[in-house]
Amino acid sequence: MNRTAIWNRLMKREIPRFDLDRVYYFDEYNKAHNYGEQNITIPGVRDLLMKLEAARNVYTRDIEAMTGTGKTVATKVFLKKIVQNLPKVNFTILDYKQIDFASFAGLPGYYGYDDCVKGLRDYYANFKAQQATKEPGVPHYLIVDEWAAFILAQEKKLAEELKAKLGELLMLGRGFNYHVICGLERADAEHFPHGARDQFHAVLALGNLSKEGKNMLFSRR
Repeated sequence: MNRTAIWNRLMKREIPRFDLDRVYYFDEYNKAHNYGEQNITIPGVRDLLMKLEAARNVYTRDIEAMTGTGKTVATKVFLKKIVQNLPKVNFTILDYKQIDFASFAGLPGYYGYDDCVKGLRDYYANFKAQQATKEPGVPHYLIVDEWAAFILAQEKKLAEELKAKLGELLMLGRGFNYHVICGLERADAEHFPHGARDQFHAVLALGNLSKEGKNMLFSRR
């Protein structure tokens, strides 16, 4: 999957953003609310404040629906930035849920649900072929959504094979321009054997992390 294909699909579904009309809305809301509070004794102002609050609740529910995602939106932002800044780049996407990245379905390099095992094996085979040349190639990113759920759904022997492949990619891939972006709910060490979890050089944590979750990600940072 090349940069042009990724860009075209990203442009069809614009990434949610906190844009200027929302900034303007809340600026005007605050002005109106403050004015109402200061003039609450004037007849009719209390009713207007109630209507203003009701309108605000409707508006903010819409915003929460658009921005309440998290790692999926962040991953798509990374995708867009990579495409914007690299003239040549390839992608392999493992979309285990087959929901959040379904807009890429049908493109070479997209693997959904049952095909994710094949996707990782294909990516690993490409890496080994590049490694055999002893030279870095065109940047090739592996995007893995819901790694933990994917691994836990596999039989033990297969899961160990897949974890070993990802571990090798994390440890050796960068030297050949093979990079992994992995999204998951919990970064348990059992999903990244032999210290592979520490090979992520950049970690982004979203939401309210528990103490255990913080230790998983940042204990050595």
